[in-house]
Amino acid sequence: AISVSTGEDILLLRDVDAAGLATYFGDCYAEFEHLAESDGVNFNGDDPFELYNGNIVIETYGDVEVSG
Repeated sequence: AISVSTGEDILLLRDVDAAGLATYFGDCYAEFEHLAESDGVNFNGDDPFELYNGNIVIETYGDVEVSG
């Protein structure tokens, strides 16, 4: 778990390759205040995500009711 303030950006990734990420994202790479590395980040692009504060969902990306 990490602490994130309002307006901060989180980049979820499997492996930290700072040089490769900086090249891929270009100038916007510096916009991410937090890099969260985990082998649990193993998705194919059509998976939903929910961000929790404790047990309360505070942000959703995608539709958690749809698989694929």
